[in-house]
Amino acid sequence: MKSKAKANATLIPHKLNFINAERQLDEFKNWLVAHNEFDERSVVNELKSRTDLCLLIQLAAGKGHPDCYKHQFTLQGIFRADLVIGATKERHFVLVEFEAGEKSSIFNQKKGTAQIRDWGAPLQHAFSQVSDWSWAKNDSQKSIIFQNAFGMPLTSETYLIVCGRSEFLNEVDKSRLHWRSEKTTIAASPIRFWTYDDLYQNCSDSMSAYRVVRDEARAATAAPPS
Repeated sequence: MKSKAKANATLIPHKLNFINAERQLDEFKNWLVAHNEFDERSVVNELKSRTDLCLLIQLAAGKGHPDCYKHQFTLQGIFRADLVIGATKERHFVLVEFEAGEKSSIFNQKKGTAQIRDWGAPLQHAFSQVSDWSWAKNDSQKSIIFQNAFGMPLTSETYLIVCGRSEFLNEVDKSRLHWRSEKTTIAASPIRFWTYDDLYQNCSDSMSAYRVVRDEARAATAAPPS
């Protein structure tokens, strides 16, 4: 019998299909090539239409095997994540905030010094959103309503901010963004900062790792007994 929390979960069950994910990843790459800059709504609509690609994000950013998701996921009825992907066996969730892919999304083009530009307002806004998500979890994680929203008590989570394009960053910008992505945590949970090009590349790397495991399994099955 399913638990009450599981029955009331707002997350949508979905088994990751790697064949579909690979096709959708290629489609998204073509979309990025065709769109130098784009607003948040445009890219969110593109990703919403590619469910298996969205689950692949969890493999690239979090841990475990993704098996559920929800767009526009509400926390405490106040805060909203653009996307949540979960691995229920590991009880690990990735909460994603998407921002625009524009020149000023990550770094302000007009403020700062010649060497060091100020962080862009969209990225800083996304970081504030993540801070509120973490607060909401800490404030209500033991409540039945909160646990029902996820379908279970949370064990761990990763926060992911996807914002901007790599081509608009110089070497100093890239180093600063990488440092922030690797070193930033909140309540012991990592916060990743990716460009949309990073999203594609990291998901592509996850697909490559899957192919290696798949091919090794096929070779082991096909090998004649010794």
